Amino acid sequence: MQIRTRSGINGFAHNPVQYAVSVDCPILFLHGANDPRAQLPEARRIFAAVHAPKRFREFPDIGHEAAVVRFPNEWKESVGKFLGEVKNESEQSVSGN
Repeated sequence: MQIRTRSGINGFAHNPVQYAVSVDCPILFLHGANDPRAQLPEARRIFAAVHAPKRFREFPDIGHEAAVVRFPNEWKESVGKFLGEVKNESEQSVSGN
């Protein structure tokens, strides 16, 4: 079996769960329920490994594609809510509350 590389990098040689542990900023996962490349169970394992503030939003009936195209209202709501939460947490940290 030949492994395809992009720019000389074999993406399959990396374990995203290991990298997720080092994430130290808020992160929003937007994932298609039918993604054949990054399947839902793998996305959930990566999400579980992140220790920073995080949210997970699953979009039904889409694969490895931009959720904003198929679900623009839901995408906007998810992103807006997440950014609002991050802003509030940041302001509380700065004010010492």
